[in-house]
Order: sequence, then C-alpha cells, then structure tokens
Amino acid sequence: MKHTVRTLLATSCAVLLVAVLPSAAPAATSPQAYQNQVKSQANAVRGFHDRQPLVHSACMDKWADSWAAHLAKIKQLKHRATSGGNGVTLTAIMRECKLKGIGENLASGGFPHGYAVVGVGRDTVQAKPANWMQSSGHRANLLGASYNRTGIGAARASNGDIYVVQLYGALR
Repeated sequence: MKHTVRTLLATSCAVLLVAVLPSAAPAATSPQAYQNQVKSQANAVRGFHDRQPLVHSACMDKWADSWAAHLAKIKQLKHRATSGGNGVTLTAIMRECKLKGIGENLASGGFPHGYAVVGVGRDTVQAKPANWMQSSGHRANLLGASYNRTGIGAARASNGDIYVVQLYGALR
C-alpha cells in the first residue's frame, strides 16, 4: 500500500511539473504543409456545401507558387491583373492551363496554419483576421460550383509570415 501511495504521489508530482514548466514553442508550419492544409480544408468546406472537390493542377500550381513567392518578397497582398499590366495575367494563366474560368484568393499573416485561412463550413464567429469563408468574394471563389481545378502556392517572407495563393479554375 505504501509503495502504491508513493508511486501515485511521485507520478502526480511529475505530471504537475510537466504542466507548470513552459513548453517549447510549436514549430512553424512549413509552406508545403500550409499548402496541403489549405487544399484539404478547401475541399472539406466544398463538401460541406455539396460541391465537388477541387483536383490539383500542376499548371495552376506553378503560377500560384510564383505569385506567392513574389508576394512574400514584396510583403504585400496584390491580386494579379486580369489582363494588360506587367507580368503574367490571370487571362494568360487561363490560356496556358486550358481553363474557361479562373479565380484567385490570397492571404498572409495572422493565420497559424492553412486550415485557418479557409475557415469552416459555416463561420458563426468572426475570426481575426477574417478568413476566406467570411469574405463574400473569397467565399464565392472557394465555393464556385463551376470550379473543378486548383493550384496553391505558399511562401514565407523574411519576417516569418506565410503568403498563400489559391487559384481556382474550370477546364475547357
């Protein structure tokens, strides 16, 4: 009996010490993991709203990756031009990736992981910063019934923020 009480007391003290001691900071989410989380959550939300899952497009990924890297470098959120302007436009991406429609969602900073960027099927609590499900334009892209392809890019800026780009498209 004494041995059992001592063991129980020693175990309780060890558990208490672990609970009181500061834990190591969680590892930062890698850009690749962030991309996977965004895709997984986007398809979960689409399923919740009776939409087909988005299929990965290597062509769209290439353009999402390059734009995410650009945004991380300049530390700003800027949508690509639809047409005209400098650089590769959404219209040019549509041609190259053989799409008949395209949408683009962007996010950075304040989101601990890719799931938080997308949000949940029915957001009732206002998250800060607002996620894609809380924005009518982002939500429309995410839930677009005609979209069936996606490309996702994520890049870490020098200040540690992750910039994420999700392209949505419909094949011709």
